Amino acid sequence: MTFDTDKLELPKHRVTMNAINRFYYRTNITVGDAINRHTIESLGGSKFVDDGKIRFIASDHKSQPALDALNEKRNLLKLVSLIASEYWIFGEVFPYTDLENYPDVGAMTIINPDQIIVKKTFGGPDLLLLRTEILLRSGELDDNTNTPQPNPKSISHLKMLGSPYDIRGTSIIVSAYEDLERLRSGYFAKEIRQNDGDQAELDIMENVIREKLMFGDEATRQQKYSEFRIQLVEWFEKIMNQVPELAGSTIRFE
Repeated sequence: MTFDTDKLELPKHRVTMNAINRFYYRTNITVGDAINRHTIESLGGSKFVDDGKIRFIASDHKSQPALDALNEKRNLLKLVSLIASEYWIFGEVFPYTDLENYPDVGAMTIINPDQIIVKKTFGGPDLLLLRTEILLRSGELDDNTNTPQPNPKSISHLKMLGSPYDIRGTSIIVSAYEDLERLRSGYFAKEIRQNDGDQAELDIMENVIREKLMFGDEATRQQKYSEFRIQLVEWFEKIMNQVPELAGSTIRFE
């Protein structure tokens, strides 16, 4: 997708924004490094999630073996790492955990955000609906709500809010869309002109993007990490409380 950098038109549709976020995460080193750093530091500051910095703690010693068995069977550490990565790329993540027939454990995964419709309800939790395909009609997403829906207890929504009234999360990458497109255009122009004198300006643009992606200062960054961890713990406690044997279990960051 190409933007007119003189009169930038930012994408309005969730699926388009998700595609752009994926593109920049996979192709731009500055974006990839920033997202990976957020993922690592928000989970305790280590790139190795199995080094003891993240621990799954049962409500008592009697219940701990059951929680350890679930962790070993379903690799909860890997799931938590995937949740964090998706959260920082897209600004939201939809974990799905099926413990209805515990100890037989169903799917424990994350759902593609492109397949989710979020509807606000008054006086209750947001309604999370699945759809099998995304259709663009008259500039709006088609709500295909005839798809069989998951148990509301099994699906959760962790989101980074741009405003208190938002119902969908906003990726930090969005704040740098304009700069990223101008940088891409700048590298293209430099390649055509083959002028090394442009590199200093491109480096400045990279630094501006990096500053935006890292929230500008350490205090803000740590606050964002804290907000994510709170949501992560709430998600984990919610799904564990569905099983009497695991009720009261939580995540602890060392």
